[in-house]
Amino acid sequence: MQELIETHGKRVYGMCLRLTRSRMDADDLYQETFLQVMQIMNLPDFKENPLPFIMQCCLWKAKSSRRRFARRQRIAPTETYADVYAASASDCEENAEKEELHTFLRGQVESLPENYKEPVLLYYNADMPLEQIAKTLGCPVGTVKSRLFRAKQILKQRLEENGYEGF
Repeated sequence: MQELIETHGKRVYGMCLRLTRSRMDADDLYQETFLQVMQIMNLPDFKENPLPFIMQCCLWKAKSSRRRFARRQRIAPTETYADVYAASASDCEENAEKEELHTFLRGQVESLPENYKEPVLLYYNADMPLEQIAKTLGCPVGTVKSRLFRAKQILKQRLEENGYEGF
């Protein structure tokens, strides 16, 4: 297990951060993911190529957590607070523009339908090859490619509609 964490831990934690947008929630998701992985790590397919299985566990746990949160919000609504990013003193305006673009882009990726958002996060944030993404999502490589293409089209259109050029 330690070898899996050392080999894939950073990618998985990065994915957890992208899925939850909170360090505290990402820590919980990371732990839940590897607890789930402990249960399936003796499967033959897992030993051959563990990353797709680990990412699949991460996605499942994140979806389950979002469902639980939504169910709880219907019963007893609460407010959530976004993380505040501090800009450095130098290049404050440039940093503010970059942060604004990153925040906008993160929001747009988050607003994508699940079937587009998951491949984007796995490809760009977890640096997974298309074949592993296909295995993780349980679909053909061609489907992953088309979803990535369509997601990029949607994001480009939204960026251009909001005045961002050069995309």
